Amino acid sequence: MRHFRTFVPLVAFLGFVSGTARAQGTGERSASEKRLFWKVASEKGEVYLLGSIHVGKADLYPLPAEIEDAFAKSAALVVEADMEKGDPAEIQRLVVTKGMYGEGDSIEKHLSKEAFEKLKEGLKKLGAPLEGVLQVKPWLLSLQLQMSAIQKLGYDASLGIDQHFLTAARKNKKSIIELESVEQQLDILAGFPDDLQEKSLLLTIAEQDQVKEQVEALFVAWSKGDSAGMIERTEKRIKEHPESKPVMEKMIDDRNVAMTKRIEGYLAEKGPHFVVVGSLHLVGDKGIVALLAQGKKYKIDQVAVTPTPKK
Repeated sequence: MRHFRTFVPLVAFLGFVSGTARAQGTGERSASEKRLFWKVASEKGEVYLLGSIHVGKADLYPLPAEIEDAFAKSAALVVEADMEKGDPAEIQRLVVTKGMYGEGDSIEKHLSKEAFEKLKEGLKKLGAPLEGVLQVKPWLLSLQLQMSAIQKLGYDASLGIDQHFLTAARKNKKSIIELESVEQQLDILAGFPDDLQEKSLLLTIAEQDQVKEQVEALFVAWSKGDSAGMIERTEKRIKEHPESKPVMEKMIDDRNVAMTKRIEGYLAEKGPHFVVVGSLHLVGDKGIVALLAQGKKYKIDQVAVTPTPKK
C-alpha cells in the first residue's frame, strides 16, 4: 500500500499506455515544436492548459521555457487532485475502504474461476505471492501491478509533470486549486462492476511485458504534441477491447465535461490560471480543448515551444 498516493493520478495515463503502439524515434529537433500545451483567452482572463504525464525521469527536464514562463506568471496552479493536501492517514483509509475486501471476503469470490487461475499464473511469473493480494479489489490490484512495472523501468511519480509544478507552486507559495477530490476519483474507480474490473485486471496481467514500449511511445507522443496519434491509438484500443469503452467514458469523457465547467469559471477571473491534467483529458472531440472551442467564445492556440537540451 506504500504507493497509494500515486494510484489515482495515474489512471488516465495508464489507460492510454495499455493501448499504445510502438512509436518511432523523434529524429532531429526543429527550432520550434509543439507540446500538449494551449493558451485559452477570454475577454476577462487567460488559462494555460498543459497535458501531463504522471510519471517521469530526470531527463524529462528542463521543460521548454515557454511552459515554465507561463506557469511563473500565472496566479494559480490547477490540478486534477493534490495528493499532498489531505491527511495521509485519511487518504489511506479511503483507499483501504474502497479498494480492499473486508474480513471473510476476497478477490477469489469476485473473479471467475478462469480469471483467478490467470491471476495466479500472472503473479507467479512476476514473483509476487498470491497471499499478498487476496484482499485487494481488482481495480486497485490492476493499478498496483501497472505502477510496479513502471517503477521497475526507472520512472518515478515524483518526477511526473503535475508533481513538478505542484512542488514549484509550494516553493513559490502559489495558490493550488483542485478540479476534483481524491474521494471523487476513488469513487469512480471503485464503482465499476466486478465483471468490468475482472476484464481490466486480466488485460493488465496479459500486457505486463509490453509496458516498456508502451511508456516510451507515450513520451514520444507527448514530446511531439501528437494529439491525433493519441486519439488514434485510444480508438484502436477500444476497438480491440470494447470492454474498455465504459471505463474510458467514466474516467475521461464524463470528467472532461465537469473539468471544462470549472475551467470556464477561471476564464471569467483575472489572473492567468495554469491547468495541468492528464494528456488524454485535453485531446479529441470530447477533450477539454474541443469542449472549450464549441461556443467560439475563446481564443485558443496550441503554443509553439523552443526545445531544450536534456541533461
